[in-house]
Amino acid sequence: VRLMFTINNLDTGKDLKFWSGPWGAWSTVRLLSQGREIERLELYGRHHELFGFQLLPFNEQWTEAAVTGLHGSFDTNLGQLQPLVGKIERGERAVVMHKLHMSLFESKKILPLRFCPLEIELSLAPAGYWIDKFSTSNGSTTYSTNYSISDLRVIYDEVVPDDSIVSSFYAGLLKNQIMSIPCLTAFQWQQSIASGATSVDVVSSRAFSKISSVWVTFSGA
Repeated sequence: VRLMFTINNLDTGKDLKFWSGPWGAWSTVRLLSQGREIERLELYGRHHELFGFQLLPFNEQWTEAAVTGLHGSFDTNLGQLQPLVGKIERGERAVVMHKLHMSLFESKKILPLRFCPLEIELSLAPAGYWIDKFSTSNGSTTYSTNYSISDLRVIYDEVVPDDSIVSSFYAGLLKNQIMSIPCLTAFQWQQSIASGATSVDVVSSRAFSKISSVWVTFSGA
């Protein structure tokens, strides 16, 4: 399952440059079925960048970067040829697409859309979350922040089974013979670290009965 859309650089005098892949465009992503929320990921762009891209082996990063339509050059700072995000020239546009990094789509199972229709709800992230507007040389605003997103489409593979299989599956649903699909729930906190501090406390008030992992990441100014 991939999301495909067009990013339009509306500035005719400046290029549009990005911090991350096209997934950075989204703030909150929700997956619903018949009005019921199945999955909800806040700060989706950050979540996807870490878990859906940076944790991939470098060869898989190149494969995914080639599909997204935004990457091109590479960085050798880490001793590896890691793909870097490209840019959209002034007045131009780019058609991009990326996986929807949600557990229902990562389950590697065929989803019965006839019985479980799905809706995807996306909220746009602030431009500063994923768009680079400053030149590293003088700190001036040399890149565009004027853009639009259009022509959103969901691309997926569809399998149409034989009627007898559909009937058997429907009978299983009626008998409540269902294979459950676990869904990921991710919570994210952000806080500033005081200058000169040698330790920092992260307070969590939520009970984690089935916690899988905890990730702590740091970013500079």
